[in-house]
Amino acid sequence: MNRNRVFQSDGFCFVIVVLTVLSQLNPQQCYAQIEMKETGSHFQNFNSLSKTEGTNSWVDNQTIPGWYWQCSSLGAISTYFSDDGTNIQVGKRAYGTTGDTDRAMGGLCSSTIGPYCYGIKLFNSSSGTITNISVGYTGEQWRNSASVNPQKISFYYKITADPALTFTSSTTGTWVAVTDLDFVSPKTGPGSKALNGNDPSNKQIINVISIPGIVIPSGSYILLLWRDQIDSNGDYGLAIDDVTVNWTVPAIIPVSSFTWTGALSSVWSDSGNWANATIPGPDSDVEIVAAAKKPVCTENINIKSLVIRNGGLLMIDSS
Repeated sequence: MNRNRVFQSDGFCFVIVVLTVLSQLNPQQCYAQIEMKETGSHFQNFNSLSKTEGTNSWVDNQTIPGWYWQCSSLGAISTYFSDDGTNIQVGKRAYGTTGDTDRAMGGLCSSTIGPYCYGIKLFNSSSGTITNISVGYTGEQWRNSASVNPQKISFYYKITADPALTFTSSTTGTWVAVTDLDFVSPKTGPGSKALNGNDPSNKQIINVISIPGIVIPSGSYILLLWRDQIDSNGDYGLAIDDVTVNWTVPAIIPVSSFTWTGALSSVWSDSGNWANATIPGPDSDVEIVAAAKKPVCTENINIKSLVIRNGGLLMIDSS
């Protein structure tokens, strides 16, 4: 709740805003994300997931901040299995060899629960527009099935200003596919058996590539999504590992040169009279050029330098 109090004295108006913050919020309302405030990167190897066989707890945005792990019919399933590929039960998987902390994020899909999707939400908290995002990862196969068809994890992205948007396995609407970032299973059936996804023959390194056409305005989000599709003849145990996301935040070049236009009036302190719509300050280099409305200063000004061009005029009114 906001309470506003207004105090007025000698023509000056002050507004004090008192903001009451509720401390007990639903965790799903705290829309966590990776911040892109300056040029940087995010790396995730999923080794914080449990290596203990059996059922483990998963919470979107909390177990691994910024990461989601959902399916189409049941949404955010709250458990995952730590597995080496031998378990045939459908569900989320933290794949890895038995007892090893090296984990990968994946799962076994079915027509009952629908495709799995997993991904990351990033937020542009900079003051500029981000147009350079690159992604790479390793795709791993931990199980085969009776299917003789190659199966894949497809990559998509979505840009939105909505902080509440979460991941589902639906890629209709404004999701954009990037097929160069798809992972296709190295092995096919027939034959249902466990595989070692760390073996070079069972994995593929998807080299870091720049996603074309990215435009992320300041204050907007980009969602990167991997979708594990269903095969009616049996799902392969596919996973992602060693995800790298790089981004470049454009440098903001401070404006130091200020040129008088007199577009609106002769008032120095009116931003509409300056070419960059900003009033000069202590670090400003000011240029006065010929204009129909000459600048008039009625108060003290503090600038770095002043140049008056031919035809230009600066009037100081000390009255």
